[in-house]
Amino acid sequence: MYMNALWLERMAKYRTTDHARASTAVLLTLKDGRREVLVKKFHKVLHTERYVHTDTIEQLLLTEARNAKSFWRVYAELFPEWCNTFSRTPRAKDAVNRLLDIGYYHLATVVEKNINAHGISPALGLIHRAHRSDSMPLVYDLMEIFRADCVDMVMLTFLRQKKKPLIEINQRTIGMLLHNINKQLKRQYYLATFKQCHEYRYYMDLQITKFIKAVNRGKVFEPLALPTRHDERCSKQLDSINVT
Repeated sequence: MYMNALWLERMAKYRTTDHARASTAVLLTLKDGRREVLVKKFHKVLHTERYVHTDTIEQLLLTEARNAKSFWRVYAELFPEWCNTFSRTPRAKDAVNRLLDIGYYHLATVVEKNINAHGISPALGLIHRAHRSDSMPLVYDLMEIFRADCVDMVMLTFLRQKKKPLIEINQRTIGMLLHNINKQLKRQYYLATFKQCHEYRYYMDLQITKFIKAVNRGKVFEPLALPTRHDERCSKQLDSINVT
């Protein structure tokens, strides 16, 4: 309880500083960067506006909204032909939007558990604001930087493998999607900082830990870099483990 109170006090103070604006720009830049990596895998280019650390939070979010519009337009072009009417609309009733919502909810649960493990409250964030007493703005802030890797990429691959149009979703479909997301969380990435391969879930924990430390120390968030393409070193490492 004491740690939560102390964290909320620090977070409330941090949100009024220039470091908060700079950290918001870092979070959004990382989010767009992972989206750029995603579309590049399919030989597409995503043109995004850059964030200026001296902008207000509101200006940063306006830039983010324009970048999100560009992303969803390019993202939709990568879908199979039977998805040609797709338009990203949260809580819409079509199968694709419903599956994206389910994927994001699952990711939010993973991030929430990580934050809780650090013993802090997710009640205050930089980008999102609480609309209810049980809102978790910090969860939604931090999951922004993992969405492209854990949900958008998984969803795109899932749909492109479908041989028939997905008109309705059932528990089997949902289970397959969540299984693939969990599989992505276990995927190995080479983290240059440690010169080792680690699961994506470990990378998530490091990013969240770095953000928490930035707030506690009153500094700008400095994220860990993730490779922009598949690194064969991790595959070879897993092969050697399986052989032995």
